[in-house]
Amino acid sequence: MKKNKLFLTAQQKAHFGYWQWDFATDLFSCSLNMADALGIERNVEFTKSDLLKDVPPENLQDILDVLDETIETKSFVEFTHPIVMRGKLRQIKVTGEVYTDTDGDILNILGISQDITESKKL
Repeated sequence: MKKNKLFLTAQQKAHFGYWQWDFATDLFSCSLNMADALGIERNVEFTKSDLLKDVPPENLQDILDVLDETIETKSFVEFTHPIVMRGKLRQIKVTGEVYTDTDGDILNILGISQDITESKKL
């Protein structure tokens, strides 16, 4: 329990959260910090549309293209994108990892999303 609280505090201080895309169900789950930042109910699976609901429409296709490339290459393609959080435009850097089974089929994708808005301003 203490480790979980420390990890949540670290996420909050570093302005990051993580998400996981389960390919078997095509659903996402995320860390408590990310759920809070996105206004998603904690500990509930959700769709890709829910995850991307606050991305400006003009940037949505770019994100979908990068996710498609990640799936095609089975290697996470790092990207940065804008999102509106709590009424403010923020810049989010996304890194991650693709996990496959022994046949090379994707099991899930882990993404780490970090708010880099303040560092971009510098």
